[in-house]
Amino acid sequence: MALGRGHSLTEAQSAIDQVVEGVPAARGALGGEPAGRGHAICREIYRVMYERKPIRAAVQALMGREVRSETE
Repeated sequence: MALGRGHSLTEAQSAIDQVVEGVPAARGALGGEPAGRGHAICREIYRVMYERKPIRAAVQALMGREVRSETE
């Protein structure tokens, strides 16, 4: 919720004062993936969390993608 309000990841984590499940996984999910292939949702989550991409822009990027098989 805090990220959606424009807070940084650090600010969001500090505000709840708890470990947030999935934060390390968001970084690791892209580790072995060749650039430009698959994992569009993971890439956008990473960009929101670590690059401060606005959530609205991330959703627009996902919704604006060409429809194709996710197995390609």
